Amino acid sequence: MDASKRFNPENTLNLKRLCFGEYFSLPSPPRDNEEKTSMELELLESIGINFKDEDKQTIKKYENCIDVYYNILDQFSLKYDKVEMEELLEDITKIVLYEKYKHKRTPPINNARKQKFNISEEFISEKYPSYPSMCATESMFFSLYFSDRFPIYKELFMETSRNASNSRLISSNNYPTDILAGQTLSHLLYNKYKESIDAR
Repeated sequence: MDASKRFNPENTLNLKRLCFGEYFSLPSPPRDNEEKTSMELELLESIGINFKDEDKQTIKKYENCIDVYYNILDQFSLKYDKVEMEELLEDITKIVLYEKYKHKRTPPINNARKQKFNISEEFISEKYPSYPSMCATESMFFSLYFSDRFPIYKELFMETSRNASNSRLISSNNYPTDILAGQTLSHLLYNKYKESIDAR
C-alpha cells in the first residue's frame, strides 16, 4: 500500500504530541543489491553462527519494548503517565510505518535467501519493510524520555535501549543501518516533542 494512504496527520490530531513531515528526512537505506547490504547480511550471518541459548531469552524479553520500560518504572516505583506513553507509542508507530513504506527496504531474511546468506529469524515479526527499526525508534525515544525525567536512572534506560536494538540484530530482524536510522529518528522526534511541550 502507498505510504501516503497509510498516514494522514489530519486524521490523528496532528499526531497528538509529535510533529511530522517537514521536520525531518531520513536518508534512503542501501538498496538490496548494494555491497553495503551484502556486508550487513554477512554480519548478521556471523552473529547467527555465534547464537547462544541466552540470546533467546534476550530476544523474548524485548519482543514488546514498552513492557520492559513499564517493568523498570514499576520496579523502582517511578511515577509515569501511562496514557501519555500509549499516545506517544501510537504516534511513533504511525511515523515509523510511514517511513517503512516510504523506503520499502526488504527485510534481512528475505534478502538473505536471494543472496545465499544463511540467516534465520529467531523472532518472527510482522512482515513490514525493515527500515527504520521500530524497536530501535521506540526504545531510544523512551530512554530519552525517561532519562530526562529520572536522570539518576539514565544509564539503565540507555542500556535498555541498546539491549532492545541489539535484540533485533541477534534475531536477524533488522540490518545495522535500520537500527541507526531508528535511533536517529527517535532523537529527532524527541527534540520535536520537547519543543512542543516548551511551547505550551
